[in-house]
Amino acid sequence: MGMERMRKVNAQIHRLVSEIIAREIELPLDVFVTVTKVETDRDLRNAKILVTVLPDNRRVSTIHQIERCRGLIQKILGSRLQIKFTPHLHFQFDESQIKAHHLYDVIDRLKHKDENEKK
Repeated sequence: MGMERMRKVNAQIHRLVSEIIAREIELPLDVFVTVTKVETDRDLRNAKILVTVLPDNRRVSTIHQIERCRGLIQKILGSRLQIKFTPHLHFQFDESQIKAHHLYDVIDRLKHKDENEKK
């Protein structure tokens, strides 16, 4: 499958899974889930769905809840997706958001330390 076609399939799965999680899956009101990236295999059999969860202390329970609803998500996705196969979905927490947040914290601490030393 061509790169442009894969990009379009990933974008469509990204949009649809985001909508399904927001509208069809019952999550606690104080939890915010964002699909950050979709990586579909070239044969369309599997798709890795990277998500972030806020607040951070609810991410493990929320990912487990989404995994329990995976069959429903795949069924709804299959009815809305216009391709031959509905990929098997694999949900994972997107660690890049935590790493970026940690990096910003380190930069802020260094900046404040530098400002304090100049005073």
